[in-house]
Amino acid sequence: MGWRDVEARRRGVNEQVVLPGHCIRRLAEGELKTADQILDVKGLGNARLSDTHRKLSRILQEDTGE
Repeated sequence: MGWRDVEARRRGVNEQVVLPGHCIRRLAEGELKTADQILDVKGLGNARLSDTHRKLSRILQEDTGE
């Protein structure tokens, strides 16, 4: 189970609430490495990002070995 699924279960919401699929696709392209770049992804929204952007940045850095 991935981070999004765990967070959705913890909060009792659909995983799309935690992080929409189109945002995951944008992040998965591999071009976003910093929290600031993640903040620029359309559709994430400030409320969602306030809770998740640092976690997303760590996940992306781990995936690339940086």
